[in-house]
Amino acid sequence: MLSVKGLSVAFQTRKGQVDAVRGISFDLAPGETMGIVGESGSGKSVTSYALMRILDAGGRISAGEVTWTGTDLRAASEPAMRQVRGREISMIFQNPRAALNPIRKVGHQIEDVLRQHGRATRSDAQAKAIEALEAVKIRNAAERYHAYPFELSGGMCQRIVIALALACDPKLMIADEPTTGLDITTQKAVMDLMRELIHERGMSSIVITHDLGLAAEYCDRLAVMKDGQIVEAGPSAALFANPQHPYTRKLVDATPRPGVAIRDLLPPEIRTPDLPHEVGSRALLEVVDLVKTYPGKSGPVHAVKGISFTIREGQSVGLVGNPVAGNPPRRRCWCGCWTRPRARSCSMGTRLAAFRRNASCVTRAGGRCRWCFRTRPTA
Repeated sequence: MLSVKGLSVAFQTRKGQVDAVRGISFDLAPGETMGIVGESGSGKSVTSYALMRILDAGGRISAGEVTWTGTDLRAASEPAMRQVRGREISMIFQNPRAALNPIRKVGHQIEDVLRQHGRATRSDAQAKAIEALEAVKIRNAAERYHAYPFELSGGMCQRIVIALALACDPKLMIADEPTTGLDITTQKAVMDLMRELIHERGMSSIVITHDLGLAAEYCDRLAVMKDGQIVEAGPSAALFANPQHPYTRKLVDATPRPGVAIRDLLPPEIRTPDLPHEVGSRALLEVVDLVKTYPGKSGPVHAVKGISFTIREGQSVGLVGNPVAGNPPRRRCWCGCWTRPRARSCSMGTRLAAFRRNASCVTRAGGRCRWCFRTRPTA
């Protein structure tokens, strides 16, 4: 189905030519899932962009052949490639917000893809777009159809991009870090969905990831890339069980496993002794029955519903949950970034202004709160 022979990609920079991909070769059979793994900068994503012919202006395919069902994609015209992209080969991008039009409703963007490739008409495009949203486990799909990307979480935007990629039932789906920004349960749902579609529709897929464990579980075959080259390739189970290349062994050793702590994933030569840790008796933050609501289009939205906990000196408390579990609202309530929440008790052991000086809030891109840690509390 897909044959890549001696593919090389080069970028022209101010300091000269940079060879991002250097003579890689692989074949992909119908219904097969291939994983491309490696560290950042190894050439994984550039390889996928070259297959789709969507390299940046400074990039070009300097050598090699890319054949798709008998068609030479390297020599194909741009109009011919527009018919291939989306209809036959689709792609899930790592940065969903950059892939979506920020000023167009997400449902209309799915309609655009369906109508561009003749999969929907004006009368049934909306129904098919909502169906595509439901296929990627988006709740209240009919309402989300009318949402803009900036109204959705990062994980939700990623699922929209996946819906776009699946809308036209392509024969090959290239997934560049498809689970970025998704919670662990949604990650499994998305990967299970991709595997189910591959088996049901006879699709092939290429999964690009730095997570060797994920690739080994969902891919039939793996190719390990480093410095623009494939250093090792083979069946997933065999490669994971008996890696031959030193870099592959390094990736396997760094893969989280049951009973292995984060410290154990470091190479022995740079692993430092574990420092003693004690939790003090003084409560720095105590919250009792915290509630946070804010207005929504269909009435009040209850972001936080009566939670209680205590954080003591030297203690680390983790918040784990789905994207809609209320983690950011809780954080902003404690730090005073929103209007005062309702709580039976919310004791910070000091005044709010002093608490902000001693607290730290590190957020994802677009977050509102940005402070720096202090080593010791001040009055």
